[in-house]
Amino acid sequence: MSLIFKPEPSEVTDAVKTGLNKMHAQRAFGTPRLARIHDDRADLATPTSIPLPLQALPIYTLGLNALANGKDFAAANQTGWRYLLKHENEVIASADAVIGLGREPEFADVSEGPLVTGLDSAIQAANSEKSLENGEYEVRILMVPALYVAALWLVDTVEGHDLAIPIDPAPSQLIPNKVVTGKELLAVLQKAAIHRRQLKRS
Repeated sequence: MSLIFKPEPSEVTDAVKTGLNKMHAQRAFGTPRLARIHDDRADLATPTSIPLPLQALPIYTLGLNALANGKDFAAANQTGWRYLLKHENEVIASADAVIGLGREPEFADVSEGPLVTGLDSAIQAANSEKSLENGEYEVRILMVPALYVAALWLVDTVEGHDLAIPIDPAPSQLIPNKVVTGKELLAVLQKAAIHRRQLKRS
């Protein structure tokens, strides 16, 4: 298997590192594990006290109406990049850069919680999944905010048969860390989107 990690533009890396350094200098980390780093370090100026950004993944967002209208993954738009943040050999948070109106990346925020550990677990599942060994897949994050769904989107660059790995926490119709075909995921999402839109209209 070859997982392809699309290289992020240098300006994305620069924006995230600048944002992290600024939050660190201002003691502005509001999430518990990142905030605790300050409490555990006597010298706040040392670079080692700043979490290490790992390989960024592009974030693609798919809207409720697009799904309810029968659109597929081609309707997803790239909205940013996500880094997992590692501290003392452990993933503790994520940092996002969003693509602004001028298409220039901007540092957004950091977050902790289940979606961070879920993303880390999904990446590990992809790396260890034997059924993917013969393909080449570009790794993306697919977000459907209206349905509270996130998944690793594995874009098949050879045969076009995309796969996906739902990220924990996931709705009951999806099993976290289990590889499904893109068509299977899309069917679940479209059905849920139609139902959600009907509820909004009633």
